[in-house]
Amino acid sequence: RQYIAHGTAMNNTIRQVSAAIGTGILVTLMTGLGKTSSLSGSQGLIHGLDITFYVVALIAFIGTIIA
Repeated sequence: RQYIAHGTAMNNTIRQVSAAIGTGILVTLMTGLGKTSSLSGSQGLIHGLDITFYVVALIAFIGTIIA
C-alpha cells in the first residue's frame, strides 16, 4: 500500500512522455510523407496527413483488439 502513490506518479509520467514522443513521431511522419509526395504544396501535406490518420486508426484498432 505504501507504493501506490509512487506507482501512480510513474504511470502518469510514462503516459505524458509516451504522448509527447508519439506526437513527435506522428508529426515527423506527416511532414516527411508530405514532402516526399508527388503532389505539391498543401496537397502534399494533406496526403501526409491522410496517411498519418490511417496509421493512427490502425494503432487504435490494434489497441482495441489487445484490450
